[in-house]
Amino acid sequence: MARETGDLAVGTLSGNKLYQRRARAALPILVRQAKAWQTTTYGALADEISMSNPRNLNYVLGAIGNSMLDLGATWGRRVPPIEALVVNQATRLPGEGVSWFTPDPALFKAATRQQKKLIVDAMLSEVFAFRDWEKVLGALKLQQLPPVSNSLPPISQVVPKGAAGEGKAHRKLKNELAQHPERLGLPKNMAPGGIEVLLYSADRVDVVFTSQHRRVAVEVKASGAPPGEVVRGLFQCVKYSALLAAEAKVEEDETDSSAILALGGAMPPELGGLRSILGVEVRDELDPGGA
Repeated sequence: MARETGDLAVGTLSGNKLYQRRARAALPILVRQAKAWQTTTYGALADEISMSNPRNLNYVLGAIGNSMLDLGATWGRRVPPIEALVVNQATRLPGEGVSWFTPDPALFKAATRQQKKLIVDAMLSEVFAFRDWEKVLGALKLQQLPPVSNSLPPISQVVPKGAAGEGKAHRKLKNELAQHPERLGLPKNMAPGGIEVLLYSADRVDVVFTSQHRRVAVEVKASGAPPGEVVRGLFQCVKYSALLAAEAKVEEDETDSSAILALGGAMPPELGGLRSILGVEVRDELDPGGA
């Protein structure tokens, strides 16, 4: 069965076309995200299924959406549009192709950004509340992914031993990023960022950028950081985001709080699942020749 997804004739994930093989690789990842109540980004999903261009996910996600419709028709009950979990990193909204799987595609296309967010939030609530994702995978003859924890290094490689001093490469990258937030995808006018900012938890954050309605913590890892150190950085970002949000609450401030992991080198591919399930923004290869 083929349907129109946007202006593309897209089938289901059954078939041997490249986008269908990619859809079969992507769906277990989306099920993992749904069970964790976590969206993912186009870039993160593309990395996990080894796609060089996230823009080509339109076919992949369309095939997944069509398969959910077909399976729902077979079962006689609705299977939620799990493809809505994939969002743009900047807007936090799915692409326009998701409109074909909303209750009213024309209404969604004409909606304002805020209205689209309300529609998408309702779709996501349905996805997160659905309890039969394993059955969906089984019906489509796909395997559930093993827990992300299986790919982590031993915790002894994550927890630092002793109080090692700050390295020159780390200090240089931290100072440079504080002056150039645009390298992290942030507005230039957020410069300069504060360095070694102390939080009420007694944590010190490498860099914190602050504007009238936004505060972003940046955890910096220099090029050459081992996977265990990157794992620690991902979990630190979860902590810093929560701490900034807590400080905003006690100050009765409506500041949007978030955190970014900044890597001088490349993001270890084996940690892509951890990044996605934790929902951490990562910017990598920030050092010249740091990949």
